[in-house]
Amino acid sequence: MCSCSPGFQLDTDGKTCVDYDECFLHSQRCDQKCINTIGTYTCDCFSGYVLQPDNTTCVDIDECRLETTNCGKHRCVNTNGGSYCLCNQGYRLLSDNVTCSDINECVTDSKTCGSHKCVNTVGGFHCNCSKGFRLLADNRTCDDVNECLEGDSLCGRHTCINTIGSYFCRCDPGFQSSPDYISCEDINECIVQNKSCGIHTCINSQGSYSCICNEGYQLTKDNKTCQDFDECSTNKHECDIHVCVNTVGSYSCLCSSGYKRSTNNSCEDIDECSLSNNCSYRCINYPGSFTCECPAGFALGNDNSTCFDVDECENNLCNQTCTNNAGSYQCFCSDGFLLQDDGKTCRDIDECFQVRATNTEQLQNKGF
Repeated sequence: MCSCSPGFQLDTDGKTCVDYDECFLHSQRCDQKCINTIGTYTCDCFSGYVLQPDNTTCVDIDECRLETTNCGKHRCVNTNGGSYCLCNQGYRLLSDNVTCSDINECVTDSKTCGSHKCVNTVGGFHCNCSKGFRLLADNRTCDDVNECLEGDSLCGRHTCINTIGSYFCRCDPGFQSSPDYISCEDINECIVQNKSCGIHTCINSQGSYSCICNEGYQLTKDNKTCQDFDECSTNKHECDIHVCVNTVGSYSCLCSSGYKRSTNNSCEDIDECSLSNNCSYRCINYPGSFTCECPAGFALGNDNSTCFDVDECENNLCNQTCTNNAGSYQCFCSDGFLLQDDGKTCRDIDECFQVRATNTEQLQNKGF
């Protein structure tokens, strides 16, 4: 009978030795791969394993420790028979399980920065916030800036109202918002409201205006309204003794009889004597009227203009005989009386005294 060497078996003819396929017949002790050879076999390991000295056992190769897997700055994770790279945040692992590729978050997630600009970086991204926002520490969140709390008020004396991403100014009376609503501009009421002061002069100021009133008007407490100034009731007129009549913005004088209106809105005396008058002798003008004057010996008639002779004799001015004449009179004495120096008194003539005086004078002349 024929017998075969180890690794061979007797064929069916009982004579021939043929190779015994240990791998096929599962008579081997390989952990992983069995490779049949003529008369024997060998063990082999899958990729990622290494055959041990017993030539049968396969042990996992730690590629991460041996640094045969190049994960760079990323983490290497060993597995049975292999390894892979665990990419840092912001990266994704490609199909080779080794290469970490940057994730463009600005493309993969349109809501990453919301309405703000997304800027991709290697392994990450950050947001460029729009005006009125600021970036928080996470470099991803844009938070509204409350401009109204940032230092000095941007609206100055006016009210600052914060809005998402901006602000606006609520302007005080007398101001209006600028076209961009972030400041307040003075309203020139003298132009915008051209009738603010009516016929008077309008002076614009910051946030308001005032009026300068025309002559004859006075400013009220609001500094914006001109009302008529009553010159008559305040005695600020030149009508003197005459009647003052107030008018809007002025006054007029109602002149008394004998006066006329002058050019400066006052009353002046009418010189009746320079005009046509009825005085028969002389006209005397005085404020507000005139009078007629007569010469001595004449008196003014009931018409206050005609002069008529005064009969002085009616007043018994003479002791004895009175003779009236135009404008005067004359006294006469009876025989035996002599008119005195006053032109009125008659004194008895002492004829006896006169005879004695005459005789004495004659005797003196003859030498006695």
